[in-house]
Amino acid sequence: MKILAQITSIALLIVVAQVMTVSAGEVLLNVKHTPQVDVENGIGLYIVDTHGNKKENWDPTKICGPVCVVIEASYLNNFNPSGNGVKGVVDWMVEKKFKLDDTNDYGKGVNDYYGYNTRYSQLIRILKEYYGLQGMNWLQGDSDENILAIKFSLENNKPVIIGTYTKMINSGNNGHFMVVDGLRDTNNDGDYLDGDDEVHVVDPGRSVGSGKHLEWYKVSQLRNAWTGVLVYIPIALYSNNTTNQPILTRYNQSANSGHPLGNPKDNGGGLYVHDWFGITLQDFYGDNTGFYHGNTSIIENTGTGYLLKEGFWDYFFS
Repeated sequence: MKILAQITSIALLIVVAQVMTVSAGEVLLNVKHTPQVDVENGIGLYIVDTHGNKKENWDPTKICGPVCVVIEASYLNNFNPSGNGVKGVVDWMVEKKFKLDDTNDYGKGVNDYYGYNTRYSQLIRILKEYYGLQGMNWLQGDSDENILAIKFSLENNKPVIIGTYTKMINSGNNGHFMVVDGLRDTNNDGDYLDGDDEVHVVDPGRSVGSGKHLEWYKVSQLRNAWTGVLVYIPIALYSNNTTNQPILTRYNQSANSGHPLGNPKDNGGGLYVHDWFGITLQDFYGDNTGFYHGNTSIIENTGTGYLLKEGFWDYFFS
């Protein structure tokens, strides 16, 4: 069966101003950095050390999550990340009364823009409501599938946000968010899963002067220190970022019944929900679907999503 090729919006999202490097065994998006303490631009305060030297006070800062969102959005929406951009996001969070608990409450005010702890669900909300960016989903914990989801996102020109710890060391350090914009396959086996493979981060918790704000880490260190990843997975999305609710409902039903379908796959019609000879569908591939192979599709018909799998999928695509 011949599948009609379509131009997806991914091609439209690759903006000339962004510099994406793809070579054998490496993908690097070259995402720009902005720090979570930037006193000259009104984020944080100076202190005077015991030698009488004035320096930025980084100790109280908890604003890594919103800063990572600004860094992520700056790449996708093609603007320069800045302290003013960070303040705009925090002011919006205060206006919307973002709340975690009695001690971590953006409704109390900007707190010199040192901020309060944030959850991944709140980062998704900022991306959607403040920047108009959809398709970001949180994958919990460490797994090969989550590493491959990072690869999938980067290869589609989308940086990701990881939950980890400061300096990517989980012993004695605070929780932290960083942006991942690159992967390096050091032994060229194609999977980025080996401990000596490398991941490139944009770390808002490091100043430019530290020389550590853009850093390669071993994948083994990442996997020992991360709690999850916020990746671009356009589940049930059309190329214009609107949602096909029947497909989304069926996708979630399958996951809840022990048959996760994995990530969208381009079988010739693109990654997004698309039309094929009058049929509305989205294709998926996963390694742990619980079916005898990983290829599935969800077809929408009269407001209901139907799963095409196993022998039916083979017949349909033969």
